[in-house]
Amino acid sequence: MIIKLKRMFKHIYIVFISSCFLINGVWAQTDTATLENETIDIVKDYEPVVKRANKKNFAPKTPEIVIDKPNNQNYNLPISYQEVEYEPSELRPLGYPKEDEVSLPFMYLKAGFGNYITPLIDFQVTNKNTENFRVGLGLQHLSSRRKKIENQKFGETDIKLLGEYYLNGMTIGAQPYFNINTYHYYGYDQEDTTFTADETRNRYNKGGVKFFLFNHEENRIGLDYNTAVTFHSTTDDYNNKEINFNWDMGVSKTFREIFKVGGNVMMNVNSFKGIANENRFALGINPYLEVGKDRWFVRGGFWFLTDEGTVYALPDIKHQTKLYKDYIVIYNEWIGNLEINNLNTLSETNPWLAQSINYNNYRVEARNFIGFKGNVPVGIDYDIRFSQMVYYDVPLFVNDTSTVFNKFMVQYDNKLKAWNPHISLGYQLGEFLKIRTSFDYFSYSTSDLINEAPWHLPEFKANASAIFQYNNKFIFKADVIGFSGVKVKNDEGDVEKLKGNVDLNFSANYLLNKNISFFAEVNNALSLKSERWYKYPGYGFLALGGVIVSF
Repeated sequence: MIIKLKRMFKHIYIVFISSCFLINGVWAQTDTATLENETIDIVKDYEPVVKRANKKNFAPKTPEIVIDKPNNQNYNLPISYQEVEYEPSELRPLGYPKEDEVSLPFMYLKAGFGNYITPLIDFQVTNKNTENFRVGLGLQHLSSRRKKIENQKFGETDIKLLGEYYLNGMTIGAQPYFNINTYHYYGYDQEDTTFTADETRNRYNKGGVKFFLFNHEENRIGLDYNTAVTFHSTTDDYNNKEINFNWDMGVSKTFREIFKVGGNVMMNVNSFKGIANENRFALGINPYLEVGKDRWFVRGGFWFLTDEGTVYALPDIKHQTKLYKDYIVIYNEWIGNLEINNLNTLSETNPWLAQSINYNNYRVEARNFIGFKGNVPVGIDYDIRFSQMVYYDVPLFVNDTSTVFNKFMVQYDNKLKAWNPHISLGYQLGEFLKIRTSFDYFSYSTSDLINEAPWHLPEFKANASAIFQYNNKFIFKADVIGFSGVKVKNDEGDVEKLKGNVDLNFSANYLLNKNISFFAEVNNALSLKSERWYKYPGYGFLALGGVIVSF
């Protein structure tokens, strides 16, 4: 008991002493009168110290670089084909093929010289920026003279200007042109008579202008249109003068990508002044309807024509069906048209014309009974057809035996028929090799007793060409033109058949750089001088070379 009391008094004593110290501290805080003023100097900015963390270091690890050779990619690109009607080289006075117009951004010049005193110039220039318009000038000249046959010489000079403007998907322009073509009648008996060059010369001066308008982009109403108006004048050394006006127009519209409705209009007015004056007028209207999808199409229409007051109706019928993709395509056609025949067109075919000729237009019908064509992906294209050509009032050339120059008159055949099997084949291996060949056979039958034979028309024609290109530096071209002998009316008025002819041509081009190249050409390499026109043999072997500059 006594021990418990002692412990209690001890706890009371401790509490009392602690209370005294607490009261004394409280009074010390409230009594500020006894505090003294002190100045505190800060000698260092506050720098908190963070305890160093226990970081764990990781060694960086870069990804492994893996070099994999990519697998070879095999591309199977389809070859794109375009239908191009094969046009063989013309049978001109000289076997040199006429140069095609070259579409270049600025300037092109081909100049050369060959035997028989044969200068060649082909110059074309246009503006550099052709985004909104195009203007250009073209000049071509080719002439030659062969001394072994007196007065066997000719010259052809063509000058062309071009201006066209592009506006809202439409192209409008004009093309003035002027030609001077000089030929000499050398088909006379040179042992008996000698004539001066002026006596044998006939010069055709041709000039005119062509205005054209067409849409080159699809418009809002989906109407395609094109029109051309041509004024042309031709004169010769016989004081013959011809003025020709021609207008062509075509419009078409497609509905639902299946139906196509269109029409063509042609008008030709010709005025000829010579020994006999002639004025001719022809007008034609061609409405048509096409129905077709991807694999087939059918076209039906007619040409309604009036020529010198006589009305004609010619068919315009086509059919085409893809039997197997583009590989095998079957087609049929029955197409008629009116061919304009005048001094200009006739002199392009045969320049050794007589002074006085009656110029009549003529009609042609191409009846393709069956045809097969196609493009095979290995680079082969073909066209095989069997057809009949029918000509109404076609002009045939016969010699004018009343003069010593053997000029050519024209006899018209009322109805000339020709069965015509045709084969053309082509092969293309990229830009490395291009080959094309064509064969035609004509079995003629005349209906006019005046024309005992199809005068100067070959029964067989063959053409072949090949272009080889190596390393974008060397280009080699070869082409051959062959035709069978033609039937003519000789000086005694009897039927005579001339020998056939083969015209073999070669050319080689070497590209020195992108602006300069050199060329060498050989024409009529076999030097055959057969007569395409009665008593007018060819020129024989011709070699020429020169330079080509383009920018």
